[in-house]
Amino acid sequence: MISIYVYEINSQSAVSGTWASNTLDIKAGILKHILLAATASSTTFDFKLIDDKSNVVYDTIRREKTATQVLDDEIEMPVHGVYTMRVYNSSSDDTFSGRLLMRD
Repeated sequence: MISIYVYEINSQSAVSGTWASNTLDIKAGILKHILLAATASSTTFDFKLIDDKSNVVYDTIRREKTATQVLDDEIEMPVHGVYTMRVYNSSSDDTFSGRLLMRD
């Protein structure tokens, strides 16, 4: 049986165009989907995931996916440990919500 786990991102507010938050410790899984939305439809932003060894493992700039209001990206990336989620280059100090979906 396959299980899907959801890591919720609740109302993170950007200050000077950025915010960061850590995930809980992820034992093991495959990150399948990143969904992140700004409140305003005109807000552009970039997003990255950084592992516990300071490696940038996901970055919208490298993937040429700078988002306008919504980042909706399906991926296939093994994950374990604690990750820092970071919004940066936000065009406004907006509020962001979303989720990371993982499969075991």
